[in-house]
Amino acid sequence: MGCHSHAHINNISEAIQHSCNTYYLQITKDFLDQYSNKQPGRGLDTLVSYLRDFGLGSKLGLDYSYEGKGRIPDSKWYDRVYKKKLVVGNQCGYFP
Repeated sequence: MGCHSHAHINNISEAIQHSCNTYYLQITKDFLDQYSNKQPGRGLDTLVSYLRDFGLGSKLGLDYSYEGKGRIPDSKWYDRVYKKKLVVGNQCGYFP
């Protein structure tokens, strides 16, 4: 996955400013690898916990009838959908 033409991203604030998918993918990979490749679900659930702490996966309370809460898939979701095979891709319902 390549980046758009912008300066090197040093932190999450810059990643959000430039909408840098490569940075987000690297963060996700770091969490998945956190407990070795034998427990990627544990790392994913840790990341999901942080995302939910920031309010992702919840409605913002905007005055739109079509507002949705988004989807932050955890390891149980991947197990159900992919039959115990954790696959990382564009399954997140949020795009900063």
